[in-house]
Amino acid sequence: HTYNMTSLLRPQPCKMFQLQSSAVTAFANWGSPLMQGSVEVVQVSAGKLQVKLLGEEGGVFGICALDQGSPSQNCRAATDSPSAFIVRIDQGGDAAHLGIQFIERTAAMAFSGLTSLIKATPTSSPSESTTVRRQVG
Repeated sequence: HTYNMTSLLRPQPCKMFQLQSSAVTAFANWGSPLMQGSVEVVQVSAGKLQVKLLGEEGGVFGICALDQGSPSQNCRAATDSPSAFIVRIDQGGDAAHLGIQFIERTAAMAFSGLTSLIKATPTSSPSESTTVRRQVG
């Protein structure tokens, strides 16, 4: 069945940091921001989210895919800041790790809640919507 993408977190302003590896988990070690942008979280299908990193002009800079059972390396909180996260984006087969720091704390809390919810949800969800098709004939 077709599924319309739903925005769960409208674009929220953030700073983006280029990380040398996913091992750089402390925000204090990230250095200077690469750019100012925003983060949006959309639901692609039941149990699948996309974290869209939007550049300064609003175009998509990178996408981090999250689904049930996705490794925590795809998206996790920084060890020393409640408003900073590490996301893994795929760029033509190559993976890159970016740090994002939300400007507003409420946006960081909403983002944390959404990403932890997808990790905690079991693969087969009884609340998953299904489409009933009527046979004609």
